Amino acid sequence: MDQRVANLLPLIALIAISILAAAQLAPAANPGRNSTARGISDAGVVVGEADVAPGRACASAKAGIVCVRAFEAAPRRLRDLGTFGGPSSRAAGVNEGDVVGGAETSALAPDGTRIFHAFLYAGGKMRDLGTLGGVNSFARGISERGSIVGAADTSRRDDNGLPVAHAFLWREGRMLDLGTLGGPSSSAAAVNEREEIVGESLTASGQLHAFVYREGTMHDLGTLGGSSSRAFGINYKGQIVGEAETESGELHAFLFDAGTMHDLGTLGGSQSRANGINGRGQIVGQALNASGILRAFLHEEGMMRDVGTLGGPASRAFGINGRGEIVGDADTPAVDGRGVHIFHAFIFKRGSMTDLGTLP
Repeated sequence: MDQRVANLLPLIALIAISILAAAQLAPAANPGRNSTARGISDAGVVVGEADVAPGRACASAKAGIVCVRAFEAAPRRLRDLGTFGGPSSRAAGVNEGDVVGGAETSALAPDGTRIFHAFLYAGGKMRDLGTLGGVNSFARGISERGSIVGAADTSRRDDNGLPVAHAFLWREGRMLDLGTLGGPSSSAAAVNEREEIVGESLTASGQLHAFVYREGTMHDLGTLGGSSSRAFGINYKGQIVGEAETESGELHAFLFDAGTMHDLGTLGGSQSRANGINGRGQIVGQALNASGILRAFLHEEGMMRDVGTLGGPASRAFGINGRGEIVGDADTPAVDGRGVHIFHAFIFKRGSMTDLGTLP
């Protein structure tokens, strides 16, 4: 779980789609058959990614690498959504009928890496959403009205020759560039029914800040006293959640409501992150506890509580629906050949965590 703890750190490089999406789509090197649930619809449809069985559908992957595939689970059996011809894909968001994420193509970029594109999976088919003129793209969220957001490479390059990525809104067959907060890059993470969009962007001073995009304008949400912040979720009321640096340099989960950013605290440790919020104001994410272990949390009525694991030490929560059902991933008691705990996708409801398993 050390790598997942490290994901709490403020990495400016995450804003670049060529780095962000590559990290999201890179096939796992862990032979333990892991899985992660990223989102859940109000109907209970769960989406995410899971390692596929060794030797299955991975002929184009490098030797010794486990392929990762986007899945949909309804109610519990995981179904492989496929790719655009490459070995791997990941699902990031779901509404009542459609799934979004990113999938590798059969083509290679000039640097030899696999090209990946944002997808919309609807009616049993995966649709390529294209880019903003560059090579790669990744969809991170979808609203109930079908508006899709994410990040995509533009045709521009930065001073180091890397692609410049911008947040996008995809609707009615068109991908719209949302711009930035004055810096070169941005990425959108979630969108609500009013097409209010949240994510993160580099500012003119080079800081990474959370934003909300409303009626054609991107607004800086600020921080908790530090230099950086990122937004990951928004509900229909416009309440926003994410992570922000405090004055002491720690990253804490936040709720942005009525123009104010509120620190949600931790589970006794130094860091936390809020990933999702439903219409009732229930917030989920992960936080370090007093022992320095990363645990999934549910925050409601002013209290943050640990929702447990699947028998191992650590867990994370990524999504919550209107019924209060939570999804994420959690360590199991099993370990792989390196001694690292195998983690599985879970659904938490009515006070109990259920293991969703992996792809067959």
